[in-house]
Amino acid sequence: MGRTLKNIVLLFIITTAAVFLFGSNQALSISDEQRRIFNYNIEYFNECSTSSSGGSISDAVANANDNADAVFKALTSYNFKSNNNKPLNVVQAAAVLGNLQSESGFDPTLTGSYNGIAQWGGGRWDAVKEPKTDLTNQIEHLIDEMDNGYSDALSELWSASTVDDLAKATFAFARNYEVAITAHRTDTRWVSHSEASAGIQGWDENSSTGYANPRWPNAQAWYNFYKDTDIASTSSANTRDGRIIWVGDSRTEGMSTAITSGNNEWVYKSSVGYDWFVSDAISSVNNKLQEDDTIVFNFGVNDLGNVDKYINKLNELASGDWKNAEIIVMSVNPVIDGKNGASNAGIEEFNSKMKSGLDSTITFIDTYSELKDSLTSADYDSAGLHYTSEVYQKLYDIIRNGTSDGKSITGECLESSSLGATKYANDGSAIYYQCDEQWANASFGSSTVCPSGCGPSAMAMIITAITGESVTPDMTARDGASAYVPGAGSSHSLPEILSSYYDIRVEKIGASVDNFNEVLDNGGMVWMCGSGAEPFTDGGHCVALRARTSSGKWLMFDSAGRDPNAEYDPQFIASHAGGATAVYKK
Repeated sequence: MGRTLKNIVLLFIITTAAVFLFGSNQALSISDEQRRIFNYNIEYFNECSTSSSGGSISDAVANANDNADAVFKALTSYNFKSNNNKPLNVVQAAAVLGNLQSESGFDPTLTGSYNGIAQWGGGRWDAVKEPKTDLTNQIEHLIDEMDNGYSDALSELWSASTVDDLAKATFAFARNYEVAITAHRTDTRWVSHSEASAGIQGWDENSSTGYANPRWPNAQAWYNFYKDTDIASTSSANTRDGRIIWVGDSRTEGMSTAITSGNNEWVYKSSVGYDWFVSDAISSVNNKLQEDDTIVFNFGVNDLGNVDKYINKLNELASGDWKNAEIIVMSVNPVIDGKNGASNAGIEEFNSKMKSGLDSTITFIDTYSELKDSLTSADYDSAGLHYTSEVYQKLYDIIRNGTSDGKSITGECLESSSLGATKYANDGSAIYYQCDEQWANASFGSSTVCPSGCGPSAMAMIITAITGESVTPDMTARDGASAYVPGAGSSHSLPEILSSYYDIRVEKIGASVDNFNEVLDNGGMVWMCGSGAEPFTDGGHCVALRARTSSGKWLMFDSAGRDPNAEYDPQFIASHAGGATAVYKK
C-alpha cells in the first residue's frame, strides 16, 4: 500500500450486540441504525489491477487515434473475467461507446456534479486514481467497475454476440451501469426498444433529454465504424488458445480431472519425479507433440532436491526435442506444512533456483505466489498436497490467460477475485463495509456477513494491511465460521482462529495506551471491543488501531461507514476497551 506496516496500522470497528457485556467473549451483530448507515453511499472499487490482465490500457491510449478509439482498444484488449476471460467483442464495445459518447463525448476533463468519461459521482468518482482527469486512469476505473462491482448487472452485455444483441447490450450499460433513468423504473432487464425509449435518459432522438446525443444511435454508429475490426489483432498475446500438453505428477492428474473441456493433452503419473520424467514422460510428450503446441511442466513437489537436474534437462530439451514448442514451467505450488514430505520453505527454494536457472526461451510462471496467501485448509485434500477442483481451475486459468511474457501474473485475483475494497482511506488503506453487497450475503456460521460478520470484516482488513494480500470478508467469514455465536455475532477467539489460516500471529494484551502504542510501534494492529461514544456505540463496537497521527491521536476505520480519516483520543479509546488482541505479521 505504499507505506511501511509501522505506519499502516488499521483501526476497525466491529459491531456488537444491543447489550455489550464488558469483557465478555462475544462481539454481537449490528443494530437497525447501523444497518441503515450501511445501505447508503456504498462505493465499489476493486483492488485487482486492471492494467495487465490482458492488453495494457496505457498502450491502448498511447496507440489510439482519439479518446473514443482509446476506450475501444482498451475494451477489446483487456480480458474480462466476467466475459469468460476474453476482451469485449465489437457489439459489446459499441454498446459502451454509445453510452459514453452520450454521457461525456469521451472528455475526461468534464467535471461538475458528475465527472469524466462515464460521468461518475460521489464515491465512484472518489475511487478514480489521481490524477482523476487522466484518460488512462478513468479507463482503468471503468473496466474495474464493469468487471467487479457491476459485473452481475451487466449480464446482458456479456451475453451480446451479434448485432441483433446491440440494443439490449446498450440498454444494460445505460440502465445498470450509468443508471440513466428519467423516471422510477425497477426493471433492469431488456424489454423492448419502446420501453427503453420511455425510461432511459437520452436513449434515442425521441428521448425527453439528451436527444442531441442519443445512446442507441451512437451505439449503432460505433458498431458500423468498428464492425470490420479484427479484435484478435487488438488483443494482447497473453492468452494461450492452442493445444497444451500438461506433463507432471499427481497434481497434473488432479488438474486433468477438474478440467473437462479445452484443447489439452495430459501426461502424468502419481508419486513420481525426475526419474520418471526422463525415463517415460519426455518420450510420451514427444509422441504427442505437434507444431504450435505449448508444453507445461508441473513436477518437483515429490523431489525438491532434484532442482538442478530438472533445470539441466529442461534447458537441453529447449534446444533439442522441444525447441519448436513454447515451454512453460509452472512453479511448484503450496502445501500444508507438516502433512507431507514437502515444505513451503523447500518449495520456495526450488522455485527460486528454477526461475534463475532456466534458459531464456523457457517461461517460468510463478503460480505459487498467487496462491500462497489465499489458500486455506479447505482448499486441500487430507494430505495437504492436492487441491480442490476450484483451485485447479484457477491454476489452469492462469496458464491459459497469463501475461504475454508469463513472468508476472498481476491481473489475476485468486480466491475472491471479483471482490475488492469498498473504499480507501487517505493513506491508501483498504476499507471493507460488512454490508457491501459484494459479500453481504456470504455465510458466517448460520448467519451472513451483513448482520453478523463485523468480526470477519474487520479481520479481513487487518490481514489485508499486514500481509499485503487481498483478503475479503467472505474469506474470513468462511475460515472463521467456528467463531460465530448464534444470535450474537463473533467470539473474541476469532483472531486466534484466523491465525491458523493466514500469515499472522496474535497475542492477547491489556487495554492501555502504552500497550496499544507498543503494538503500533512494532508494526501491529490492535483488535478490541468497547462501548460508549463514537467510535463505539452504547450497544458496543469492536475496533482496531491503525496508526498515530503527528498530534499523537489515533486513526480509526469504521466498518459501518464513519469517516476513516477521523482522529480519536487514545485515552478515550483505551478507557472504553474491555479486551484487546494484538495482531502481527508472522
